[in-house]
Amino acid sequence: MAHIAAAVGVAAVGAAVVIGRLAGLSGALCNALVQTRTDPASPGQVTSVSTFSASASRRSATR
Repeated sequence: MAHIAAAVGVAAVGAAVVIGRLAGLSGALCNALVQTRTDPASPGQVTSVSTFSASASRRSATR
């Protein structure tokens, strides 16, 4: 029984690592897309608003 619990724990950690890596990659790609599609005169403002809105949506999802 202990072997099964250990295997499930290892599988859960592996799944968390994979999900974390994919989430990080997707965030990086989205940020790159936002920066490449932004008007050259205002990349800082657009990136700031994009980052703020993403963090605000994460905060509201945890409440």
